[in-house]
Amino acid sequence: MQTGVVEFGNGVVQPDGTISKAELVSELTDNFASVSTAVAGMKHLQGFTNLAQAFKMGQKLLTQKGRRESQAAIMTISDGKPSFVFETTQVANDLTEKGIQKFMVVVSDFPNSDAWHFMASIASQPHPTNTVRVPGWEALADGGGPFVQEALVKFCPAAHSPAITLEIAEQRGYMLVYEKGYCGGLGQRLGRNKVFDPDRCFKLAQDEGATGFSMGRKYRRGRCHVETLEFTCEEYAKWRADPDDPKCSSSWSGGFHNSKYYDWYAMEPQC
Repeated sequence: MQTGVVEFGNGVVQPDGTISKAELVSELTDNFASVSTAVAGMKHLQGFTNLAQAFKMGQKLLTQKGRRESQAAIMTISDGKPSFVFETTQVANDLTEKGIQKFMVVVSDFPNSDAWHFMASIASQPHPTNTVRVPGWEALADGGGPFVQEALVKFCPAAHSPAITLEIAEQRGYMLVYEKGYCGGLGQRLGRNKVFDPDRCFKLAQDEGATGFSMGRKYRRGRCHVETLEFTCEEYAKWRADPDDPKCSSSWSGGFHNSKYYDWYAMEPQC
C-alpha cells in the first residue's frame, strides 16, 4: 500500500482571485517511516478550510503516481466546514466519477452540526460506513485510540489483522476471505455501472439472495459478481477465526480458484 499526505487549512484568496493550493507533505510512497516523519513535521496553517484544493492535489497524486490495480482512496481529517461548499461538492463528485473512495474523519461536537452533515454528504455512500465523527477535541486527549480503531475497521475492508477482520465482519455483514481468487465459480455480474465499493456490491448481492460476491482487480476493477456457493456457518466462523489461512472446501474444485483479477467476499449466513 502507498500513502501520501496533503495538508490544507491555508486558504487565502490570491490577487488573481484564485484560492491558494493545499500543501504537499509527502508524495505517494510505501515507506511509512518517511511518511510518519513528514507528518510529525507538520505545522498549524493559517487560513480558511480549502478542502477543494486538497481534493485536487490528492486526485493528482493518485492519478499520476498511484498504481492502477489498487483502489484509490482519500481520507480527510478535518474539524471545519469547507469555505466554498459548491466548489468542494463539485470536486468531490469528480472524485466519485473517477472511482476514488472518500473517507471522512470529522471532529464535530454535535451530530447535527452543519459541518458534520456536509462532510457526510460528500463522503462515499453509504456514508455511515465511510465516516467517523470524533465528538470534540477533548475526545482526542488520550490519543484517540478508539477513533483510530473505528477508522481502520470502516476504511480498511482488506485489513488482515485478525482483530480488525473480525470487527469488519461483525459490523458489515461480510468479510474479505481471499485475495486474487474466488471460491466456487464466478457468478453473474451485477450493477449497470461500475462498482468500486464493497458495501455497494454487498447490497447488490443481498438483493440477489447471494451468499458471497467477487470484486474485480486491475483491468476488471469496477466489476461486482454475485456468488451462490453454499457454505456452512462453521466454515464462515473458521474464516473469521483464521483469516490468514482460509479454506474453500465447499467448492466443486475442492479449493480456491486463483485469479489475479478478483477478490472473494463471503456474506455472513443466518446461523
